[in-house]
Amino acid sequence: SLQRTAIWMLGTLCRGKPIIPLDVARNVLPTLSQLASSGDDEVLADTLWALASLSDGPNHYTETVLGTGVIPRVVELLSHAYGSVVTPAS
Repeated sequence: SLQRTAIWMLGTLCRGKPIIPLDVARNVLPTLSQLASSGDDEVLADTLWALASLSDGPNHYTETVLGTGVIPRVVELLSHAYGSVVTPAS
């Protein structure tokens, strides 16, 4: 689907080395926050990997991710039925 392709692309961008510029991350995070509520397990997994990659960067990236308010949803996904979703959430 188009949504799967788009989140795959965003995830690849977020996992890139060097890390994407912070202003780009700030523009991507609202979309990632929305996709964290997707009903598609593949979209959820790629979204969570993108969030994990950004959170794994310098502290100001982590703070920016925290500022989106997406963390409660990530915590909910820790109890998801599929390991492909739980792994990046943890």
